[in-house]
Amino acid sequence: MQDIPQETHHETTRLTQSAQVVLWEIDLTEVGGERYFFCNEQNEKGEPVTWQGRQYQAYPIQGT
Repeated sequence: MQDIPQETHHETTRLTQSAQVVLWEIDLTEVGGERYFFCNEQNEKGEPVTWQGRQYQAYPIQGT
């Protein structure tokens, strides 16, 4: 089991969290392609963001 840092415990109990992460999934499987996962930034270690076992590569994207 992984130890959760005390700072993370405090962050989850705040009314508003200090950061927002935007994750993008581009699914091209309907046209014979693959699924791609992107995030506008890297994590604090300078690596791709990982969420629910998927790596989101850093790539600047804007959408509406």
